[in-house]
Amino acid sequence: MSRLVLYSEASGAGSASYGNGAVVNKPPFVTRTVSRGLTVKASSYGNVAISPPAVAGYTFLGVTGVGHNSSSRLNIFGFSSSSIGFHNWTSGDLTATITITLLYGRNGS
Repeated sequence: MSRLVLYSEASGAGSASYGNGAVVNKPPFVTRTVSRGLTVKASSYGNVAISPPAVAGYTFLGVTGVGHNSSSRLNIFGFSSSSIGFHNWTSGDLTATITITLLYGRNGS
């Protein structure tokens, strides 16, 4: 996704002389969504690694969203820049697909 900037500015010797143009820049922030598999034993804790993929021209800033496709008895109990921890409140093992939304900031100008 790119950003389009239109501009008009005075140029040349007289004030009636103007330059017009358009510049296409990369947006300052982008997001990426990754999926990770997770199995958590009954009444236990489990972790999933974030492992953000590289995005050319951008630096990973952090996690902006986490979801899963399992029962509501699988809850997030904490996360860091490298992993997300879950607790399985059921009496059976749970397997889930964890969806993580990652935020990146543009390098330079």
